[in-house]
Amino acid sequence: MKFRIKTNDPGCIEYFSNIVQMVAGLAKNVILHLNKGQLSFVIKERVVFGGITAWCDLEHAVLFSERICEGISPDQDEIFLELIMDHLLHCIRSNTLSTSNHNSLYSSSSTSNSCTTMNKSRIGSNSLTGNFDPSICRLLGLKIKLVRRKTPCLAIELEQSSVTGRSRSVWHFIPVQVVPPRLWDEFIEPPDPDFDVSIFFPPVKTLRPFVDRMKKFAKFVIISANGSGELNFSINVESLACVKLTFRGLKARSWMLQESLLSEINDSMDEVRSTVWDSNDVDLDRSKQINDDPNKKLVSVSLDLRRISQLLSSPRIVPSCFVCNIIHEKLAQFLMLFDNHKLKFNIPASNL
Repeated sequence: MKFRIKTNDPGCIEYFSNIVQMVAGLAKNVILHLNKGQLSFVIKERVVFGGITAWCDLEHAVLFSERICEGISPDQDEIFLELIMDHLLHCIRSNTLSTSNHNSLYSSSSTSNSCTTMNKSRIGSNSLTGNFDPSICRLLGLKIKLVRRKTPCLAIELEQSSVTGRSRSVWHFIPVQVVPPRLWDEFIEPPDPDFDVSIFFPPVKTLRPFVDRMKKFAKFVIISANGSGELNFSINVESLACVKLTFRGLKARSWMLQESLLSEINDSMDEVRSTVWDSNDVDLDRSKQINDDPNKKLVSVSLDLRRISQLLSSPRIVPSCFVCNIIHEKLAQFLMLFDNHKLKFNIPASNL
């Protein structure tokens, strides 16, 4: 197996470090899925811990000028690695930590090794991340490759500028576990299920303050939406009060077909029941059901507020698109689209 990526663009390094920081805020252990086309961070928790699943995809060519990825065979030309995201984040962001903080962190951890780092500074930039002052640019290059020492490791080489004006290389080695091919299917992104409603969420900076306040009073939030663009966040405060946050006029679509509703109505009409007729011999109950707009039917799901807060706090880059797909009382899928990567975050429904 071979894997190597390299970039000498400070802006690309900044962008990649923001992605790593976002994923590290969502989970501690992740699966790094590598192939010739893209790099993916996969989160898959056990059901007993919440059952969260997530995929963050990034194409190699967007950020890295050199790319090599070879699997164990031409038929299995992929690599799956399990690693601790905090270790990767600390290595890439190491120039923002002092040497003392760096040594104290790794002296308490027996699962990673590293070199000393530099003082506080901000990573460089290009058109991806904005125009920063070149005088504070510290990282000049980033190289990541898979090596084998006593155990498989990700070797991270950081090319840093120094006070003398000369660049120097700092190496970090992060132990990883290679996932065997028989377990690959567990981490492949499955096709999306049939959703009931899809709705565009308000900006993250608008939602986050309200969710953080709700988290102080309740553990679960009920998210309900319909195809007309109505979105509700509601919590119950110790069964004494109900707090609801409502947005209207959002872009949305209901995937519940009118034909399926009519079939349910026809099936129910076959049952013996009492009816109300008007002067024109029209069944009022049936006409009311048929004329109901399926776009106005609210679809709801109960979710863990802590997970929602994690999701809203994780992005370091403003997403260009934030969509929520809901299956009634079963699942909520959050899709964040960025300029050069995407995040798909699935949260199963919680029982109140």
